[in-house]
Amino acid sequence: MKKYIFSIVALAVLALIAGCAKQQSVDVVPGSRIVTVTAALENATTKVTTGSEVGKFAWEKGDVIGVWVGDAFVPFTLDDSSVGTVAGKFTGEVPAGKEIDFAVYPYSEADTYADGVYTSNYSQDWWDYKNAVHMYAPKANSANEYKFQHLCAYALITIKNLRADCKYAYLESPGGSMFLQGGESANLNDEYPKFSGEAAEQCFVELPEDHSKIVIYAPILPGEWKDGKDFKVKFFRDKDWGQEYGKGELEAEPVINHKGKIVTGGIVNRGEIIVFPDIVFEGAAASGISATIEGGLTWLSGTKIGLWDGTTLTEKTVASGNVAVGEFEGDVPENALYAITPTTGIELDGTSLKYTNDQWNFAPGAFLFGTVGEPTSSAYLKSIAFKNMGATIRVTLKNIPAAAKTVFLECGARPFFFFEGTVNPLDENPVIEAAAKDEWCVMALPEHTGDIASLTFDIPILTGAYDTPPWGFKAECYSVTADDWDWGAKVSTKPQSNEIETTGTINRGDIFNVNLTFEAL
Repeated sequence: MKKYIFSIVALAVLALIAGCAKQQSVDVVPGSRIVTVTAALENATTKVTTGSEVGKFAWEKGDVIGVWVGDAFVPFTLDDSSVGTVAGKFTGEVPAGKEIDFAVYPYSEADTYADGVYTSNYSQDWWDYKNAVHMYAPKANSANEYKFQHLCAYALITIKNLRADCKYAYLESPGGSMFLQGGESANLNDEYPKFSGEAAEQCFVELPEDHSKIVIYAPILPGEWKDGKDFKVKFFRDKDWGQEYGKGELEAEPVINHKGKIVTGGIVNRGEIIVFPDIVFEGAAASGISATIEGGLTWLSGTKIGLWDGTTLTEKTVASGNVAVGEFEGDVPENALYAITPTTGIELDGTSLKYTNDQWNFAPGAFLFGTVGEPTSSAYLKSIAFKNMGATIRVTLKNIPAAAKTVFLECGARPFFFFEGTVNPLDENPVIEAAAKDEWCVMALPEHTGDIASLTFDIPILTGAYDTPPWGFKAECYSVTADDWDWGAKVSTKPQSNEIETTGTINRGDIFNVNLTFEAL
């Protein structure tokens, strides 16, 4: 499955699926029966990061789940009629006198189960690593319906325009052993099981023949993963360490002109997808825009920019998140001079830029301005170097309750959230003149049916001198909208973080990272 928990092109997983399909052809055992089950994801426990192409799910032709029958896993294969669906029909042969129990994906003949512990042996050799989603479903209900839960987290790596003779990608994880390998176990007696144990620091991934766009979903262990570590990718003609054709180190100076930091908030939850900066090689036909932000701020998934040609604002959306160089596809207006983000709440008139926001229904997003220039490489039609008009707090909230509709944010009783302001963006060092500011705001949360595992957003703040740092940044969730506000409608505790530390002065372009984890009341 391209397990479009993600909806992008799959890769070497197809080779594995073909192998699984060959394994499942068995002689019909007298007295056995053919059983059909339905398999889907359990929404309440499928927690993935947001993004335009991340978080989607569909079964793919050739998918095989393993159903525990008696004392072994039995392969159940996806019916062709279910290809591309969220709830797929799977058929398998159950021996006489046996009943079906729980299920796992993907199926591996070598997987084991004993004393409540499931062990995956799907990929035992880091030299022959396979890219796949790993899931578990408790015993099917009376209608033979399985609801799958994730057992691990995932690293999403996108590679574009790689030279054709590169057959393998070598991946090295930052800060310890994170890549899931054969022999990882999960206790199925837990309410929400997850893999635990020691994984590998590195692995080889066999690449598909089509090198125009390669997408790797590398399963990783849930748990601590510190921000700011290097993530290394090298490419080889074969399994020979001497055949290196290019590498990208996402924090050190890369050969391929892309760099960035891993942004996790310190904890990776099961089912969560960590998106790494795209790796793009030179030589593709020019298309779209590349955009950078001064000061090290990276692009978040779903960020929109507006291109201004003097009369019309044309919106573009970043192709992927957590990247230092944002790619915005599509035609570029011929007379576009400037670019802004966010695209709502900003008026551009000559050299005057006016920003407005609603304190009771705050729409987050870094306040950026850029000039449209010539491309920095042949891969792009245009390039934009964005300035941060003020400073930015990058907030990551974890475990947002399902009942939450809004989040109340407050910072140290110091009014540096601003809601009305003007600035001349063409100044060498622009300064925002704020007409309305406060130390708190209320933000509407995206619609969700279950808990939100992780949500990251940017809030622009004012520059200037402030007393007595560090400051505690507070947040709490409410079950009402700003229009129906009720201070008694809390649905979480109020976490507090004292991570905002300065010398007493906030400068333009400063970035402060705040990570908060909620607990339900």
